Amino acid sequence: MQPAAGVLSAGSHTITYRVTDKSGNSAVCNFTVTVQDLTGPTFAGCPPALTINYGAGSCNAQVNWTPPTATDNCSGLTSIVSSHTPPVLFNYGITTVTYTAFDMAGNISICSFPVNVVDNLPPALSCKPSITVDLNTNTVSQPTQVTVNAGDIVNTVSDNSCFYSFSPTSRLYDCSNVGVPSTYALTVTDNVGNSSTCVTTVVVRDVTPPLANCATISGGTNMINLNSSGSVTVYANNMAAVLPDISMNAMSTDNCTIATYEVSKDGVNFAPSVSFGCFEASTLANPQTQTLTLRVVHKLPVGLTVPGPNDFSICTKVVTIKDVTPPTLNKPADITLSNYCDLINNPSPLGTAPPAGTATGVATGSDVCSGALFYPNNGISYTDVTVLPVNCPVKKIIDRTWKATDASGNMTTGIQRITLQDNTKPTFNNPPVIPSLMYTSTDVNCLKVYSLPVGIWATDNCVGPIAYSYSIDYDPNTPGPGVNPYTPGDQPITPISSLQRLLISVPNWNNEGDILCYG
Repeated sequence: MQPAAGVLSAGSHTITYRVTDKSGNSAVCNFTVTVQDLTGPTFAGCPPALTINYGAGSCNAQVNWTPPTATDNCSGLTSIVSSHTPPVLFNYGITTVTYTAFDMAGNISICSFPVNVVDNLPPALSCKPSITVDLNTNTVSQPTQVTVNAGDIVNTVSDNSCFYSFSPTSRLYDCSNVGVPSTYALTVTDNVGNSSTCVTTVVVRDVTPPLANCATISGGTNMINLNSSGSVTVYANNMAAVLPDISMNAMSTDNCTIATYEVSKDGVNFAPSVSFGCFEASTLANPQTQTLTLRVVHKLPVGLTVPGPNDFSICTKVVTIKDVTPPTLNKPADITLSNYCDLINNPSPLGTAPPAGTATGVATGSDVCSGALFYPNNGISYTDVTVLPVNCPVKKIIDRTWKATDASGNMTTGIQRITLQDNTKPTFNNPPVIPSLMYTSTDVNCLKVYSLPVGIWATDNCVGPIAYSYSIDYDPNTPGPGVNPYTPGDQPITPISSLQRLLISVPNWNNEGDILCYG
């Protein structure tokens, strides 16, 4: 017969078959049946692969999931072991989470899934809005520059991976960055390549003062002349200035670059140039000096307009402003004075010209600085010098030298020639009566004796010696024998003396001759 089927549980089971015959005899057959559980537990709800982003501001990610469950088909579960228990923090990368189920038969089943923590967030970076750095002192071995490191401009930085690097790690600034906008663009990159950038304004200062050097003025005399218009311009730095304008700068230096040159005449108000006029010029009555100040300013940082104590230097020159333009002089025209003694109605000695006035004229003039007035006493004077001796009809020539002097001592001269003439004839006080003389037969050799009157004299409007002369004029209309052997001419005599005898011999001529006297 067929034994009945049965269900055996896991484990060893002894199966006994007993056979009994009709006689009651029995026989036993035993065998062992071992039921083995070879099926592992079964998981339900095993999570799939997980991808989790890093959290902001942390170096890991919190991962949570629903744990799986397990059942066993036979012997039952003994335990479930997991590698991680949610919620749990995972670092960047792939982490495998494993659940292991054990049944009583020793079967094992595993539920595992990967957790991939990824980083797709850039680092959080903020920079300082601006920083100010100073260039170092320029030396032969150390150029004028300054190094700014990444840490100098970082305000805050963080990354969820906690691993990052900066680029560029530093930047170099030099004189070319003074006075111009300068920036430092900093990039931070995490270990998976996410990056962020921020920018800081870098204000670069040159803290080494320049060196001002004033020019040598007028060969060291420190004299500055006004031009013909009464002004002069002093430039801070204009090497093309044409005299009398000058430039104050003489190779001033700076470790970087000089930005501006300025000059002042009061030490307060600085400008590219200053001007001087007549009012500031030194005069004989008011000697004065002026102080010029040269200020050189190197490049200033961006945003700074007023130089600080390390941004400039000065040098000074004490100068004298001079008016060197002579005044103009309008001298009277050359003049000839006739009847000079009558003109002044005073028989004074000839040779003294009349004073300046209506007769001879008066010099006038002007000056670019002093105006119409001169220094001192209106500034116009004259002196007279006789340049020619007495002759006829010009009695004397006098050169009158006019001189105009301005307040600074500049002088202009001009010569006016005054010619003095005496055109009034002398006057006989007792003009003689000239008789008519007749030759007679008793006249020997036709000689006629004529006695000149005594005491003939004359007066003149000007005092001085009077020259006397006489001449014998023959009547050309009276014919007579022979030819007149005499040529009428002036013969000087001295009529004031005693009797004068004049012998006139006219051979073979019996006609009369007229004897005339002229004053």
